[in-house]
Amino acid sequence: MNNRRSSIDLKKLIITISPILIFIFLVPFMHTQVPYHSDLFGNVDGTGSKWILFGIVSVLSFAIYYIYGKKNKQKVVYFLVLTMLTMLNILLLTGAIFKSENLFEGFYLYFSTSYGNQVTFLLFCVSLTMYLFVERIPPNSIIGIRNSVTSKSEIAWKIVHSRSRMQFWFCAMTNLLIFLIPTLSDLAKLIISFAIVIFCWIYILNISYSVSRKLE
Repeated sequence: MNNRRSSIDLKKLIITISPILIFIFLVPFMHTQVPYHSDLFGNVDGTGSKWILFGIVSVLSFAIYYIYGKKNKQKVVYFLVLTMLTMLNILLLTGAIFKSENLFEGFYLYFSTSYGNQVTFLLFCVSLTMYLFVERIPPNSIIGIRNSVTSKSEIAWKIVHSRSRMQFWFCAMTNLLIFLIPTLSDLAKLIISFAIVIFCWIYILNISYSVSRKLE
């Protein structure tokens, strides 16, 4: 029981610190004065030190930590709030790297002018969705984790999606980081993003076959 609780706490800790680590990695690319507040339409009405933004990102990250602990009770609310907080982090980080008077417009320009940014952000969204709803994907789904193990054994499927959940989170956060790094070329972003996705799927498939051997 204690081992299971420790495992769950470790997962929550990883989810909490991921946006903070991304922020720290992106600090060298940020301007001295960054936006840390805007109105509902994205118009920036507050700028200041990047470390003020660090505090805001940290608060949002711990809010995600709290919501993660409540996810099993209200799945839809969990999905919406987690997505909203994550997108708010993304908008603030994008605004900190690329000066813009409107966070939404700045993000759109950054996203729309680069196919590398479009691919990495799409893979981020897909991975985040898989992380949230992996247990709802049927074993024989052509979109989800489909192989001879999970499609024939319900027990194996439950074990696999439980163990692979954090792989989708890792894939999502890594693609988000790649998306936000302004110095990477489109080709580099494309290659790295697909390499990460392939690595995650191979890892998950390896877990499924490992589970299968143990169940035999």
